[in-house]
Amino acid sequence: MKFYLFFCLFFGIFNSFAQNEVTISMDAPNEIESGTIFNIEIKIQKSQLRCFAEMTQSLPAGFKIISGQGGAAEFVKNNNEVKFIWLRLPQNPQISVSYKVEVAPNIEGNFTLKGNFACQENNRLGKIAIPELSIKVKKPAKK
Repeated sequence: MKFYLFFCLFFGIFNSFAQNEVTISMDAPNEIESGTIFNIEIKIQKSQLRCFAEMTQSLPAGFKIISGQGGAAEFVKNNNEVKFIWLRLPQNPQISVSYKVEVAPNIEGNFTLKGNFACQENNRLGKIAIPELSIKVKKPAKK
């Protein structure tokens, strides 16, 4: 019985996403120098989906969120987490959000950016992962 209930909830939750074919892409540089600022842009293809939605992304230590733009979305930053919240997604089938990140001058290595997009409609919650993106942080070239 528990499995059946889980299956029904799981199917019902993702049914809206499946019908509306939500896809997400993230654009950021693959390699950056420590101590610099770069931009992250996330594009959400959401078809006709018009729900309460939230896009959340956590950044690794040493990455500082500076500012963000999300059109109709409310931009919220809390330590190393950024959120874009829509009370209702706009009609446009594609929406974009972006934010600026400053990398601490003393870090280097490979870091992974990941997050989630969630949408609640008719008391159903659908959630999908934002495709992960790896960024290599290197020390600035000596001048």
